[in-house]
Amino acid sequence: MADEYVEKGILPSQLPKTIQSAIAELAEDRLLICIVSFHTDRTRIRCHDKELSILLEIDKTGFADGSVDYELEIELFDKKLSNRVIAVITGLMKSLEIPITFQKESKLARALRRAADR
Repeated sequence: MADEYVEKGILPSQLPKTIQSAIAELAEDRLLICIVSFHTDRTRIRCHDKELSILLEIDKTGFADGSVDYELEIELFDKKLSNRVIAVITGLMKSLEIPITFQKESKLARALRRAADR
C-alpha cells in the first residue's frame, strides 16, 4: 500500500492526525507526491583502545537516480581527541587510496539537488 501512495500520491486527510495538523497550512487538501527518495544502509563499528573510544558509522546511501554515496561518520566520546582521530582516519583512508571529502550537505539536500538536475 505504501508503494501505491508513493506512485500516485496521498491526500493530507489520509495521513495520521498528528501529521495532518503539522502540515495543515502547507498542504491544505492538495495531493502530496514523492519528489525525492533515498535509502541508507548503516553499519556501526565500535573501536576501543586504552586511550580512545569511538563509534564509526558507515553509510551507503542510494538515491533515486541510481547514484550511491558512502559516508563515514565518527562519533567521539571524548571531544578532546578529535584531532588525533581525524589524523588516524585520514592516514588510514590515504593508505587504502580512498579519497576523503568533508560532507557539507545533508542527504536530503543532496537528494533534492539530484532531483533538480534530472
